[in-house]
Amino acid sequence: MVRFFLKPSTFDLVGQQVLIRQWLNGFHSGATLGPTNYILKMLVIYAPFQWLPGSARAKLVAMTLLINIVTFILIVLLLEKLLKQFFPKIKKGFYLSCLWVSLIAGSMYWIQFSNSRNLEVVGGLLFIYLAFKYIKRSSVILFVSIVALLSLLMFADPLQLYMSVIPMLLFGFILYLHERHDRRKLINWATLVSAVIIGFFGSRLLTLVVKRIWNVNFIAVTTHTNGLSLTSIIVHGIVPAIKQIARLYVGGYEYGRYVEAINLLFVIGILVIGLGYILKKLLPIKFVYFVLSFWLLDIGFFIVSGQALQNQTSRYLIMTIPIFVLLLAAVVSIKTKLRPLLLLGIVVVIGVNAIALTKTLAENWNGSFSKDNHIYSVISYMGNHSYKFAYSSMDSALPTDYFSNGKVTILPLTCTGTSLSTSSLFFDKAFFDKTANSVSSVVPLILDGNQIANNPSVCSLQNIQTQFGNWQASDKLSDGSVVLLYKASQLTTALSIKP
Repeated sequence: MVRFFLKPSTFDLVGQQVLIRQWLNGFHSGATLGPTNYILKMLVIYAPFQWLPGSARAKLVAMTLLINIVTFILIVLLLEKLLKQFFPKIKKGFYLSCLWVSLIAGSMYWIQFSNSRNLEVVGGLLFIYLAFKYIKRSSVILFVSIVALLSLLMFADPLQLYMSVIPMLLFGFILYLHERHDRRKLINWATLVSAVIIGFFGSRLLTLVVKRIWNVNFIAVTTHTNGLSLTSIIVHGIVPAIKQIARLYVGGYEYGRYVEAINLLFVIGILVIGLGYILKKLLPIKFVYFVLSFWLLDIGFFIVSGQALQNQTSRYLIMTIPIFVLLLAAVVSIKTKLRPLLLLGIVVVIGVNAIALTKTLAENWNGSFSKDNHIYSVISYMGNHSYKFAYSSMDSALPTDYFSNGKVTILPLTCTGTSLSTSSLFFDKAFFDKTANSVSSVVPLILDGNQIANNPSVCSLQNIQTQFGNWQASDKLSDGSVVLLYKASQLTTALSIKP
């Protein structure tokens, strides 16, 4: 709720919900989705919520809370099962660790979003647990279950291949080497690899089926070399990767720098103590292999892919979080002289975060969601005029379409360099073209303030005039944002929209 009150709604927040509404209305002639596509959520969660009565805002908040609460519960249950693979008894330190994670989830997940990689983390943990069971004792039912799970998981979130699947396969092979070359475990591991391969092709098949049914395209999972060699990417990526990891574990930025510093010092302290326990052989060696397999590979893929050199990509390290929870639970459960201090420390950190969260929520409670005043002004403007539709930025168009329950239609434009173009990201092309070509003489081009921006690109009034020509008239929204009134044909021609 803090995020809903403090952050304006962006196209990422409601994009899939807008697209599922278009699908339900019969438009499925082409749209673009990210590699983590959330289509399963669209069909199972967003579509049913679309049919429910009530305001769009209430439904968005409800589905976001539902998804994140279910995510947290399932993560705790699965982590409990994973911890039992190494420690026979679950101690209170584990539940304190989970509570701490719940309080700093703002920096770990896109907690405001139902369109975030949250249930996919649950899927990754479920695979890890099933793989544990399979390596110990294989069965046909378990094999089929793993194939089915991976087909869905790697379809929904292809990055789980690197974040969960490959690290678990590495750990399984290390386990075979550690246990005196147990032939049965090697056979189980090899058939697990075959299940992964079949699951991968199953996910590709699902992708083809979805492309065929809804004519969607998926943004490919790519590396970001920035023109650098692999060696340069690694050298230049180490420091940014450390910063991104820190960003992941500091907690919500709303808490303030002091609380962020406390969380970061806590994490660093646990890592240092954990390393000391490893050197003293106080932690089971299998558990050490498990933690290192995930942390080293996830961070390694993150650096080598070039993602560490991109801004705000810490979410690609999301699977390190549940592994850290297991490490934290293990460290605070070891009976040493430090244990009472560690338990006291985690309680204090939990208390600091709980107070910070409560204070932030109380100070920023905002039932009017005033951060979305621009969106409300767009809805009000369109309701007070007879225009059938308008053009605007993606961050205005998609939230307006969503929060107006489809009563207001704004077609999304994206700024690239200094020119505007149509966008099909979370927006069906057939719906766009049909709306743009509907009978209309004058169409508003609604700006965000006096420009349309797509960081780092900015399309100013001058850029718009250069691209589209002179407007017939201008107006303003209630929040002061500029509205340019153009001939409809003038915009469709300049934007190369097919009739």
